[in-house]
Amino acid sequence: MKFRMFDLENHYVTFLIGKDNSEINLVMTGGMQDIWRPELIGMASTDFGAGDEIVGLNSTYDADFDSISLGFQTDHFFSWGIISLRYQHFDIDYEAKANWNLRQDFSHPVSFIHESEGNGFDIELGYTYVLSKHWDMFSKYHYRRWSIGSGYDHTFFSNGQSSIIRFNEAEWDSESYSFGIRYYL
Repeated sequence: MKFRMFDLENHYVTFLIGKDNSEINLVMTGGMQDIWRPELIGMASTDFGAGDEIVGLNSTYDADFDSISLGFQTDHFFSWGIISLRYQHFDIDYEAKANWNLRQDFSHPVSFIHESEGNGFDIELGYTYVLSKHWDMFSKYHYRRWSIGSGYDHTFFSNGQSSIIRFNEAEWDSESYSFGIRYYL
């Protein structure tokens, strides 16, 4: 539900509450081993030459960011278009599992688990130009920054033992631009 902003016609605010689940699922294959050559100290990193392929590499890292958000969106209607701004704050629960398949000292398929909590924010700035009753053109800029604080890293070893150590931090930044034409029924 939109509310008039400061009792001004054509300027509105909407309050937002939501739940978000974002996943990052990485599969690492076809890697190359980087060989450090002392005779190249001081040279550009591109001068280090490629090493050998890491044969059999098929490691995974699956991260899950589960969150609740609060925020607002403002919409401002002008004769030349609509400007909108959205801001959301997130409280995040983070969990990740990995399988480092070439580490013989780690257990498989779960080599370690990360768990932690954090927070973040999303900002979106948009512009819409109404072409007709059913058509408009839009552009949007979206930025997300999430930071996960200290938690724990539970590592599982191939001999059946495990250890728990401090998990320091994980961050996720993303930026996107959207342009398009929409048709409304």
